[in-house]
Amino acid sequence: MYYILPIFTTFIVIGALINEYTKRGFTLVFMSQIWFLVIYCLAPIAIISSYDEVASKAFNLNQNDVESFYVQLLILLFYFSFIFGTNLGNHYKGFLKISVSNKNITRLCYTLVLIGLFSMGVFLSKYGGISYILSNMSQIRSGQADVKSYLGAFFLGFYKFVYLSFFICFARILIDNSKQSISFKFYFLANLMFSIFGIYLSAGRENGISFLISIIVIYMAVKKKIPLKFSIFFILFTVFYIVFGKTLIFALYDENFDISDFFNNRFYYMILDSFNIIMVEFAHQYMSIVNFISVDGTFNYFSDYYIWILTPFKLIGINFGDSISYYNTYIIMGRWESIIPPGPVAFGYMSLGVLGVFIHGIIVGYIFRAVDSIFNINNQVKIDPVMVGFYGMLVPTFTYIMSNSDLTLFFQNRLAPLVFFLALVFIYKARYLIKRY
Repeated sequence: MYYILPIFTTFIVIGALINEYTKRGFTLVFMSQIWFLVIYCLAPIAIISSYDEVASKAFNLNQNDVESFYVQLLILLFYFSFIFGTNLGNHYKGFLKISVSNKNITRLCYTLVLIGLFSMGVFLSKYGGISYILSNMSQIRSGQADVKSYLGAFFLGFYKFVYLSFFICFARILIDNSKQSISFKFYFLANLMFSIFGIYLSAGRENGISFLISIIVIYMAVKKKIPLKFSIFFILFTVFYIVFGKTLIFALYDENFDISDFFNNRFYYMILDSFNIIMVEFAHQYMSIVNFISVDGTFNYFSDYYIWILTPFKLIGINFGDSISYYNTYIIMGRWESIIPPGPVAFGYMSLGVLGVFIHGIIVGYIFRAVDSIFNINNQVKIDPVMVGFYGMLVPTFTYIMSNSDLTLFFQNRLAPLVFFLALVFIYKARYLIKRY
């Protein structure tokens, strides 16, 4: 009985996914709906059916609380408003276009990596060196480490330029591998190693999955087909990464970890229970809505829409307020920490109730479609590696709004893409051209 709405929503989303892919290919709107399907369709089903195994222990809720038709209706409302927003975003009749020579693309890639490595150097120095960071990766990521540096965290965001350089190089090789020199291919492999190092140091599985999603987006934009072998690898790797990633990554720095005991006594059972283990990672978005309604929390009236602008003042010791993740964590755990982001439905409801869910859904859908329309990657005849690489980076970057919806953290960690976009406009003379039909 309590599965009717989640299952109904699942079929609606699957139908919309097929329609989106048929008309436009692998887009930001397509990928965001994949996240929605996992977070607000599969996860609620898993929570309701296997509450004790899937539900986050951080929440003071029970089985009856999560069996809520009201919350499920809110999810459906958000989805319909999101689709309505994407339709509004269809009015864009043009796309961005740049022209960069291969020589300048090479220079651009080198520059991006140098900026990224410099940023990493600043981050390491502000957080006490590589040894301290490797031993406290999880605490640094959640903001609970003894050493804190807003300046270090600020610079670390520019390490994304290393990933962007790799994406541009990858697109260039896909477009015409035969014209690439041996030295460029060597640089490409070195760039990959730097990217993997950054993903590992981030201590978060989301960065690794996002990196692979970007690769798929770029491949499909250039080759116009699904990379079957890589897609199979991506699915298997993602499942393994989510199920075992946290255990194995942090085990490297736990001298008490018994790897033989892990494979003999836990590995097999974790594989059998892999669906529930994966759904545990996505339980907090659904449960955040349930929790906020149960505690009758106070609306913040969309303050997160503008408070992110004031975040840079923290660099000089002035704090105008924290993001919605702090508030959400506080009403869940009683601790003012940025541990549990709310997800987009809870974000909307915490902003202005049912009306907030509707408004936030429209805005998110509109922005996502606007990004797809303006870049127009899947419909361009002549593929530009810079634009394709940047778009590949933007797809998982923007889907953070669908998965977590903390706007302050979104803008705080996406400054590098914004700077690069400005560079495209003012340095590489990107122009908005009107489509001709």
